[in-house]
Amino acid sequence: HLGSWMGGDRDANPFVTHDITRTVVQRARLLVIEKYFRAVDELIGECSLSSDLAPPPAKLLTSVKKDSVRFPVQAQRLVGRFEREPYRQKLTYMKYKLRCMLEGEKGDRTAKEFLADIRLVHDALKQAHSSLAQRLEFLARQTEIFGFHLLSLDVRDNQAAIHTALTEQTSRSLSPESREVIATLRGIRWVQTHVDPRSITAYVLSMTHKKEDVLDLLELARRNGLFGRIDLVPLFETIDDLRHCHVVMQEL
Repeated sequence: HLGSWMGGDRDANPFVTHDITRTVVQRARLLVIEKYFRAVDELIGECSLSSDLAPPPAKLLTSVKKDSVRFPVQAQRLVGRFEREPYRQKLTYMKYKLRCMLEGEKGDRTAKEFLADIRLVHDALKQAHSSLAQRLEFLARQTEIFGFHLLSLDVRDNQAAIHTALTEQTSRSLSPESREVIATLRGIRWVQTHVDPRSITAYVLSMTHKKEDVLDLLELARRNGLFGRIDLVPLFETIDDLRHCHVVMQEL
């Protein structure tokens, strides 16, 4: 799986804000969906198998019927097009769902749904002895690796900023810096809910010295709706911290 820190590492970098992080994960999502969109579009152009020569399995026909009920506008557009070409019809619905997602509308709810469609078409084409089945197999591998999120972004900040934000949130007197820390934590939950749960999976805590540093982050995550939703990653950096990090981990 692919990971990155670009757009998530705000340790001593005031230009990496919660808005920047949200923009990065949204762009990553759009980029990977655009790649899938182009791949499916190319397959539509090449997949001209007729049901007369390659009778499709019942599962494929049932899936096309379900898509036509769920997307009546697209079904109307397909009237008179791709007659007796169920493989191409199914791919066209897949493309339509990806287009909806690119335009901010509902298409596939998860990458698993898209992957299920890919495997359905793959199995049908394999049964028909079509070489295009290999292309669907490759697209399935891409979807397994990149999902609809492309990469998992590490968010990173230092323990001093976290400790200050926790103290100030407790006293309800937040500095601009602490407001940004809180906005970042809440922004991670928003990303996991509205973009993809795998878009952000880890919060790296720079300059971790003692167990209380990690517990501060744990408490701040709990207060802002992230408890149990993200990995907390202590980063031991000084020579002294590296020599004693095993003790900190045992205490935790």
